[in-house]
Amino acid sequence: MNKSALGNLYPIQLVNYNDDWHLLFLKEKSLLKQLFNQTLRIEHVGSTAIKGIMAKPTIDILFEKPVDLSNEKIIETMAQNRYIHMEEQYNHLMFVKGYSPSGLEKESFHIHMGFLNQTFVWDRIFFCNYLNHNIENLQHLKV
Repeated sequence: MNKSALGNLYPIQLVNYNDDWHLLFLKEKSLLKQLFNQTLRIEHVGSTAIKGIMAKPTIDILFEKPVDLSNEKIIETMAQNRYIHMEEQYNHLMFVKGYSPSGLEKESFHIHMGFLNQTFVWDRIFFCNYLNHNIENLQHLKV
């Protein structure tokens, strides 16, 4: 599939903020915790984590990579639970869920998995926190 066809199947569209995004994150976080049965850091990031702004309605999640599991075992576990491994990512593991051959499902997720010392992955939290604490300065992004 070429990029044009891919863009038509999975278009990037901004929608008004939805309070349910946080609930979707919490539900997915609970599932991820169950899959690996460990205490791992899991954070909601991306546009859906910024209260009150228009966003791409895909929930972005940062997920601490378990140090005791191989990439192969993590990929296998995620695949058994409907997550698609995005092989193009080389510096961290990335998975998507909610993508079907006919387009995006009602709920879709991007899971970015990296070790805690991979700051390029975890710096996203600082950006989200900054935006959420300075939302009054972002009037042009609000609904």
